[in-house]
Formats: sequence, C-alpha cells, structure tokens
Amino acid sequence: MPMQIKITFDPRGLDAFKRATEVLGTEKLNRALHYSLDQVGRKLSTQVRKELVKQTAIPREEVNRSLRDIQSGAHHLEYTIEGISHHEPLSRSWFRPVQQSGGISAAPWNTPRTFRGTFLDRIAGWAFKRVGDHGRRMLWGPSLAVEMDRGLVPVAFKAFGDQLLPLTIEKKLKQFMP
Repeated sequence: MPMQIKITFDPRGLDAFKRATEVLGTEKLNRALHYSLDQVGRKLSTQVRKELVKQTAIPREEVNRSLRDIQSGAHHLEYTIEGISHHEPLSRSWFRPVQQSGGISAAPWNTPRTFRGTFLDRIAGWAFKRVGDHGRRMLWGPSLAVEMDRGLVPVAFKAFGDQLLPLTIEKKLKQFMP
C-alpha cells in the first residue's frame, strides 16, 4: 500500500463555518470547502516535495514522478498526497557514487557513507552487493513512499497545514457569503 498524507477538514471551533452553515446551502458550502482544501493541498504538496528533495538528494523531477495528488471534490472533502513506488532502481548518479577498495562511497539521504561489499557495474552503471560466492543483489536507494513519513516532511506538513487551512476556509467562505 502506498504511503499517503491526507488533509481533512474539522469544522469545530470555526465561527465562520457556523454562520456559513446557516446562510449558505449545503451545495455552496461544500464547494467553498472543496476549493479551500484544494488550494491548501497544492501548497502543502509543494512543501512536501521540497522537503523530500532536501531529505533524499533525489532530483525534483523524480520526486514529482513518484508523488500523486488526489484532489478533493464537492462530496469528497479530502486532499491526498500519495507516494507511488515504481519498483525500479534509482539512478546512481544522484548519489555521487565512487568505487573504492572497500565498496561504493555515495551520499543517499544527503549523508556520505561507504557501503561495504558493494560494487558498480561498469556496463549497466547500477550498484550491487555481493551475496554468497558468486551472487549479487541490486541496491535500490531511498523509497519516496517511505520517506514521506520521516524527517521534516510530517513536521512541515503539520505546521503549514494547521495554520493555513482555517484561514483559507474563512477567506473562501467570505467570498461565497451574500
């Protein structure tokens, strides 16, 4: 199952929401909430993507390819940022690998380290680990679906979303009020 970050709306304690419920009909109210969730969701998605690039050393294009935004609807008030695993190895050039006598020295997660018992395949250019006498196993690197739940990504998501969503909803409700 892919990793997900969800934005949902809880109206408790929001005075503007109580007034809007009385004045606006259900359809207009749901539309205002839907627009607000999508607006905040897109901003949060940008923040999540920026943090993943910093955290993993994977280029922005690959991060964008591995994340999917599922926008809310008038009857589906939830914005989801989903991590997709493509089950393919990541390009070794992103981690600046160098073949040394003890193994590959590289910097995944923006942290330089040496991976003992590993080697670069000169033809295909992928990293492998020695297994047994004559076997080898391909190395994969960070998974963006897993990295969404680590480091500063959840912190940035929570801090940014908790402040921005109520303000955006109040602003959008004012636009819809007669």
